[in-house]
Amino acid sequence: MANAAGAHQPQTEQGPLPCPALFPTPRQALLLLGCYFALQVVLRVVFSTSVDLDESEQVVLGQKLLLGYGSDPPLYTWLQAPFFRVFGESVLALSLFKNLLLFATYWLTFKTTRLLTRNSAAAVAAAFSLLFLPELAWESQRDLTHTVLSGALALASLYCLLQLFETRQTRWYILFGLSAGFGLLSKFNYAFWLLGLLVAAVSLPDLRPALRDWRLLVGLLIGLCVFLPNGLWMLSHRHLALLTASKFEVQSSHAWFESVRLGTKHLLESVVGFVAPPALILGLVFWNAPVSGSGITSAGRKYRAMILRAWLLIGIMLIALVIFARATGFKERWFQPILIALPIVAVSFIQPRLDGFRLKLIA
Repeated sequence: MANAAGAHQPQTEQGPLPCPALFPTPRQALLLLGCYFALQVVLRVVFSTSVDLDESEQVVLGQKLLLGYGSDPPLYTWLQAPFFRVFGESVLALSLFKNLLLFATYWLTFKTTRLLTRNSAAAVAAAFSLLFLPELAWESQRDLTHTVLSGALALASLYCLLQLFETRQTRWYILFGLSAGFGLLSKFNYAFWLLGLLVAAVSLPDLRPALRDWRLLVGLLIGLCVFLPNGLWMLSHRHLALLTASKFEVQSSHAWFESVRLGTKHLLESVVGFVAPPALILGLVFWNAPVSGSGITSAGRKYRAMILRAWLLIGIMLIALVIFARATGFKERWFQPILIALPIVAVSFIQPRLDGFRLKLIA
């Protein structure tokens, strides 16, 4: 890690060494983010007297706890309901819960990046780079609900999985299973992320032994038990649960070639729209930046390879969905739980060029 003067900070396989010259320090960065989201709550309560579609739906659904509510999983409503009980069905209740989730997303990005890179400066840079994702920085504040929760749980699953590989401790197997179960209860496209991660990890020989452990099966069974009540509800209310399939906008009335062309176009546009803003900003900041530190460790390279392979596998699954199911309804927000780890991977590549000056530009 580079400090404010550009000096390289030593790092170990166990974790990052402290860097008193770094600004913002990890503690300062998390404090700044906490203040940012607290300010978002205040501004929303003071200046907003109405709610948009997704949030207004929560005001209605949150009045009663049920095993299912329709085409979206119920976890967001279950977690939002206590805030309604305490603060009333108000903008404060909606905004406070959402901003707590967003802060958790930034905190998990910091923790996961530091685990992958062994570098506190890279972790800070990745956390602040989330502000370059319009879907997270703007749309999530404006109206999104289930998507915000699924993004946080996607990062929680990734962090627990990396800790599982690092420590092989039972608690991380259990926590990974729990995050998987809760992730499936947050938004159904989370399933692509979970499947992609597991298959990608199995494909890497150095990570495979940790997945052969019987404790992984126990963790996943726990996750299945978490999801099971809603899963049984879906089986008995198929007409409601399958409404979410309409979001794929299957074009059965079109010719096959036209459906595939349209689906591929929307898929590429959505991915590029999600990836382009942070790629452009980080590219400008680090263009021709001198190398001032070392890259990630061998363990970090394996974890990064797992994420990249997961994205490749998910891409193949989505292309198959376009070709065989004629799906065309892809939007940028749909990729939030799948591509939420983008800043983590991006910063791991630019880490050798990260110095104090560029860290300040990002933060």
